[in-house]
Amino acid sequence: MKRKIFLTFLFSWCCISFVLASGLFDKVTPLSDASVAGTSTHHSSGTDENIQKLATAYTILLENYVDELDADKLYKAAMKGMFDSLKDQYSEYFEQDSQLGINLQDTTTGNFGGIGVTITKQPSSTEEKPAYVEVMSAMPGTPGAKAGILSGDYIIEINGTKTDEITMNDVLSILRGKPGTEVTIKILRGKNLVFDLKVIRAKIEVPTVKYQMLNNGIGYIQLIEFNPNSAPKILEAYDELVKKGCTKLILDLRDNPGGLLSAAIQVTSLFFESGVVTSTDGRMKNSKVTYSVDRMSRHIPASVPVVTLINGGTASSSEILAGALKDYKRTVLVGEKTYGKGVVQMIYDLSATEAFKFTSARYYSPTGANINGKGIPADYEVSQPTVLDSEADEFARLYAEGRLDTFAKSKPNITNNEIRAFAKQLQSSYNIRLEILEVAVKSRVNSYSDSINVDIEFDPQLKEAVRLLTTQDVHSLAKNTKTLLELHGVTTEK
Repeated sequence: MKRKIFLTFLFSWCCISFVLASGLFDKVTPLSDASVAGTSTHHSSGTDENIQKLATAYTILLENYVDELDADKLYKAAMKGMFDSLKDQYSEYFEQDSQLGINLQDTTTGNFGGIGVTITKQPSSTEEKPAYVEVMSAMPGTPGAKAGILSGDYIIEINGTKTDEITMNDVLSILRGKPGTEVTIKILRGKNLVFDLKVIRAKIEVPTVKYQMLNNGIGYIQLIEFNPNSAPKILEAYDELVKKGCTKLILDLRDNPGGLLSAAIQVTSLFFESGVVTSTDGRMKNSKVTYSVDRMSRHIPASVPVVTLINGGTASSSEILAGALKDYKRTVLVGEKTYGKGVVQMIYDLSATEAFKFTSARYYSPTGANINGKGIPADYEVSQPTVLDSEADEFARLYAEGRLDTFAKSKPNITNNEIRAFAKQLQSSYNIRLEILEVAVKSRVNSYSDSINVDIEFDPQLKEAVRLLTTQDVHSLAKNTKTLLELHGVTTEK
């Protein structure tokens, strides 16, 4: 039986930052008391009664429990329990010295320290699924990518501490540290492939856009994250590609974990002259908002056919963009189903050292679909190569012995012929199929490269996008696709 292990190579940018569930944050500043007031008035009397009972239990335990208790620990346990009960991986109580507040600011400024991974974590374990740390992406050139961390990996231990037994705050505090210091993580890839990686922390600087001109008039733009520079950088890239003869476009959103909502609106506005980009709705005051295209924005001509690449690391703001492109039938989606994060978070400061974040609203595509927990399926599904269960132990040995890294660092520019030759050499030592070894080698080579190097030969998803743009009328293909709401079983009037 095949186990799906994504050998993220060339363009599956596995990591971008520290370790936060990729986030669409409505605000990263504290909520005012007024903004919270009035959100739950219909439960005010019941809430007051519950608070009184909670205070009574708290006081009785502090004054009468057989052993002396730590008041702060008791309080924090109650807070943690309240947020755990929500069963929402995006809502949690944390102490600001956990670096979470700093991390959120880092995502808006584009640089920070860490190992270069974006992660998410379920609030609690179940029998079927332990609450391990799941890697959403690892940015090429960062310590995490260079160590071999891939999108879809699970970090099950950090410095010997099991991640299913600690909170996201604890994960943040352990993973982050001074540049130059080492952290050891244990990776679970697929069902049974487990191995250790030693990662040296570094200051992470996040690029926004990378681009390259391909053959046949096809321009390639990869959007790595959504920040205030995203829209201007895309236009800058597009202008440079047009100078080189670009008449068709591939937009790569693979392993893009999201970012600022405002940036998602700006980037989406590049592709449309009018219309709704997304809308949000929740119980909180002023949470029902419709966000429309910026009519004053420059627009990429509607005549330019666009193919968009997506995968399981495409999340949050990336899904807002992909959803709008799909609902307006401006593109065809190639790759694999997106992550499925269709909610907005707010952050509330309780004090100088405490805060919490919570899901305040859901967001909806232009046709009214919410993709939370569902994701957006590709119109043309193309999977990355998979590793067989019988190859798992051999693959773990390959990584552990470090031959991939030695080769990847052997010279600045490694050709495809050299990659294929080295893969054949490895096959004599490891019982792994040649196609898997070729992709694994290419992945390691690219993880050490700071520049973009688009290579269709080792990227089946990109290869399909190029095929569509060179052999098909992509505009016609897009018009015949279903909107997100139609995919959810709702028929819309023509």
